[in-house]
Amino acid sequence: TDPTSLGKITVINFWGAWCPPCVGELPHFSEVATEYKDEVCVVAIHSDYKFTVNSVDFVRNDYTDSDIIFAKDKNTSGGLDDLHSLCGGKGSYPYTIIIDENGVITYKVVGAISKDKLISEIEKAKI
Repeated sequence: TDPTSLGKITVINFWGAWCPPCVGELPHFSEVATEYKDEVCVVAIHSDYKFTVNSVDFVRNDYTDSDIIFAKDKNTSGGLDDLHSLCGGKGSYPYTIIIDENGVITYKVVGAISKDKLISEIEKAKI
């Protein structure tokens, strides 16, 4: 799935394996990625901060069969992570945005999100 193509809702979750709320909500994103895979693309972007082999092992061990697209942010400015900043993040994790089928951000939240709230916001993005 090409997350940059129009016509599909895209959920982007900025997270870190070192962040308990991030790790706690990741199963919700994996479930949504599977349940809605025909209409939603879920991308989980790990922070450059504290990115280690353990982070990679965490994804390999727990999310090998997940429909989430996993990526790593970069920090080229010496400040906040590049993509996180570009998408409006202010340094707090987790941070989630939902982009509708036309490329418009319809929702963003700092902090953990429940599966029910995630699904509700995806449904609103369809309208």
